[in-house]
Amino acid sequence: MMFFTPVLLSLMLGACADGTLPGNDSDSSEGQPTTDPTPEPDSPKAAISLENIPDGIENVRITAFDGDAGTYLDVTLDAENSSKTVEVAEIAENSGMELGYTVFSDDAESVRRSMRVEGYVKSGDEVSIVLDMHEDARFSTLTCSIGDRSTVSEAFVNVTRSGSAYEGTNPRYDVYVDDGPFLKALNVRKALVTNGVHNETVWNDWTNQHKLRDTMSYVNVTAAFDGPEEIIVKRNDSDIADFDIRPAASVSSMARFGNDIVRFSLGGGDILPKVSVEFDGDRYHNLFIYGAKTDPDRDRYKNDPNTVFYGRGNHTPGLISLKDGQTLYVDDGAIVYGRVEITGSNISIRGRGVITGSSLPHYGSLYAEGPKLVITTGKELHTDIVIEGVTFVDSPNWTLCLSDIKGLTVKNVNIITHINNADGIDLQNCFDCEVSDCFIRTYDDNVSWKITTQYGGCLNDCYDIDMHDCLLWCDHARNIMVGPEAGQQGQVERSIHDCTFSDCTILESFGTSMSVQQDESSGYSAMPIRNITFRNIVLDDVLSSCMPVKVRQNGLMDPVCEMSGIHFMNITVNTLGGFKQSLVEDCGNSMSDILFENVSVNGTKMTGPGELMRVSGSVSPVFR
Repeated sequence: MMFFTPVLLSLMLGACADGTLPGNDSDSSEGQPTTDPTPEPDSPKAAISLENIPDGIENVRITAFDGDAGTYLDVTLDAENSSKTVEVAEIAENSGMELGYTVFSDDAESVRRSMRVEGYVKSGDEVSIVLDMHEDARFSTLTCSIGDRSTVSEAFVNVTRSGSAYEGTNPRYDVYVDDGPFLKALNVRKALVTNGVHNETVWNDWTNQHKLRDTMSYVNVTAAFDGPEEIIVKRNDSDIADFDIRPAASVSSMARFGNDIVRFSLGGGDILPKVSVEFDGDRYHNLFIYGAKTDPDRDRYKNDPNTVFYGRGNHTPGLISLKDGQTLYVDDGAIVYGRVEITGSNISIRGRGVITGSSLPHYGSLYAEGPKLVITTGKELHTDIVIEGVTFVDSPNWTLCLSDIKGLTVKNVNIITHINNADGIDLQNCFDCEVSDCFIRTYDDNVSWKITTQYGGCLNDCYDIDMHDCLLWCDHARNIMVGPEAGQQGQVERSIHDCTFSDCTILESFGTSMSVQQDESSGYSAMPIRNITFRNIVLDDVLSSCMPVKVRQNGLMDPVCEMSGIHFMNITVNTLGGFKQSLVEDCGNSMSDILFENVSVNGTKMTGPGELMRVSGSVSPVFR
């Protein structure tokens, strides 16, 4: 083997002394192939920013998790440092990420809100994440863009952790009110109702075997209501194309936020706000909102030994019997499964909670035979009965069956029922009564004033009853009914007289809206009905083809059977589904002083018999 010295080896290779090859300068690349080094790929970056940050917000934490549930990013921003750019990892196709945020105020923390972001993130991409807080800690819009390929944006309400317990418990709606800087969710309950389209099929379907009943929702909002209270409603099962709130007079500042949230203000006047919220023309899965002022006497009743008190939660007492001087108090947030019997005087049912008959038997043949939800018992005169603030749902029969009462107050009561004979309020032989600020939706009559011996001693005439400022919704029968049980000549010598219905709004009416009727009973003629006044009643765009007014004596009765002083004044009927002719008919009996003053149907004033009104018999109503 031969060895060469380095110098000799250089000479043999023809190298220059400086080590370069001949003909090549050390700073020249002439004649040499060149290749640029491959640059390192840029990592994706996420630019995150807060906009329109309201006062009182300490910071906002924005987090994202990739398809493998790993933490993709975790950034905290505040008013002083409202934007940041960070390197992030790539996300494979069909993986996407879950992006969300949590807001921290000086003394509260919101529930984390999040949305799904589909798509992939590759090297060189810039991901833009913007949280717009609209200068209001209760609302935010989160937007995420991945390069120029995709953008996702969603609106959210911000809810305190302590106020989130009821979120998502109703499949259709969440309802929120203020809770410090954020919101809290209220308990939105469900109630079975009847779509009037199915009236004939469900007449005596006591247990909903046909599955043709609908489920509406309702919520109690207890607040000061010294001024307008803002309500936020989120639709859980679909986006919102349109919405309607009736009656509109109770509402102000309506607005939509995002695709599935509406916000509006209720109240501020003398009348407590009660409204029906309806989305995209669907009235039969609507949302009732019941406003109620906080009860200043709650603690007094709670500590009273004569009070039967049910606090927040579910209770199953079955039958509750109230005696002289007792109060049943159903607190806000309480649900009482059972029924109530009233025996005696100076008795009240109060609170802001719910009494439901859903656990009671619902049965019957042609008519309902189940128990009444609230009933007076015995054949004595009851005095000073108060029913105030409570919501009654799902009665198997008449809801409030009240007889032989002197001095009755029914105020700010809500009623929802769904079966035949489940009337709202039935007053028999009662006098000196006031019914006000109530919201009643029933399949059968909303209210009915009667003379009958069926549930009491029939001790008095039915008279001096003032009903005002109520909202009514009837899915089958009558909204307001006077009679037809009107006593019996020679047998039950009692009559109905001097009753007023005023300043009420009818939201739906599938049968007759306002009816005064006399029927014979067991072959005996009815007793007189006198001085019944309907004033300032509005039918608010009812969908069904209802009969606005019926004044009728059914069948030929004793010549002394009399109906007189029946007055309709300032009645406005607006329907979306047409209407049936109103009717005045005496059937050969005595009927006089029937007045229609300033009554209009779909913009046309009622001026006499014709398209709007049919008159039958010898009666001559006055129109003016």
